[in-house]
Amino acid sequence: MVYHDIICPVCFKSFKANNVVFRASKMRETSKVDLYIRNFQRQLGNDYSEYTKDFLDPALLSPNYKRYQNGKLEAIIDPETGERTTERLCPYCHAKLYENAGSRHAEICSVIGFTESGKTVYLAALKKQLEKTNIGMINGSNDHTIEENIQLLEAGKKVSSTTDYSGPYVYHMTSYVDQKEIKNTVLFYDIPGERFKNYDEIRKRAAFIEKSNACIFLVDMKNVEGAMQVFNNIATNYLEGGKKLNMDLCMVLSKSDQLEKEFPSVFEALALQIETNYVNGKPINYSEIDYNSNYIRRNIIEKDTTLNSLAVAVDAVVKEERCRWFTVRSMNGEIFSPKNCVQPFLWAMAKKGYYPSETD
Repeated sequence: MVYHDIICPVCFKSFKANNVVFRASKMRETSKVDLYIRNFQRQLGNDYSEYTKDFLDPALLSPNYKRYQNGKLEAIIDPETGERTTERLCPYCHAKLYENAGSRHAEICSVIGFTESGKTVYLAALKKQLEKTNIGMINGSNDHTIEENIQLLEAGKKVSSTTDYSGPYVYHMTSYVDQKEIKNTVLFYDIPGERFKNYDEIRKRAAFIEKSNACIFLVDMKNVEGAMQVFNNIATNYLEGGKKLNMDLCMVLSKSDQLEKEFPSVFEALALQIETNYVNGKPINYSEIDYNSNYIRRNIIEKDTTLNSLAVAVDAVVKEERCRWFTVRSMNGEIFSPKNCVQPFLWAMAKKGYYPSETD
């Protein structure tokens, strides 16, 4: 069986699937603060002083303590207690790895935007719409925040905005391209806008941004200045040395349900766009996506000074073929009613070959 390199979901360093360490199953008298965790948290400006179970390095153990399955190191036996442990850790920061890490290729998808741009609700809307496609999305962790948010929204209740670094939300994805089954893992990150308000915070998170394969950037039409601030802070980090963002970028005008009264000309323009239902694996049509993206730029962005400045900033750090503009609606007033939320994600997945595509 082929195993893929693992990208740590916390420090984002890459390593071979069997180059992991393990967490002991029980506390010992010798247990102390894990210096790997503490040192990494200090890099982020956080204090850390918790005592943890010892970590066990397979490289220091003889083969009879190691347990493999199909060539993958799945567990080890603690030499001191005789206990079997399967809790795998990143060898660099000792963060706990998600289940089956290394069994599938992993894609990192970040959802970014200014405070209250609708990121948390958008992720719930995206997951809800994906259920109507032929894509299988199985939760690969014990974190069911997105599913719980869907239930709250469908019950007419509000969800809490992200106040801290959240994620990853791990989903094992199964799709079909040219009648071939494709399996991969998608790690979704919902990053609070406060984390991107200043340049120092961006530099702390630079590894995360750099490792993202796709980024869904939400722009609230009521606060384009906020989106501009967040993107400029990101772009400033990458403009050094003439870097380009090595990801597919979906620039998304969110909360389109609020535009009819506040921005009637924008709402009218959006109403003329092509909308596609991706039930039963309907392919992403690149010509349609290009048409809608150009329509948004021509009829909305170019007519708004701040939006146009944002578009110019985007063009400076992202290659033209790797960026498209979209509009989505997660809510219709107070009603949870997703529209077009799946399109940016499917476009990014199609670019990677994980979803069928076509061109007129």
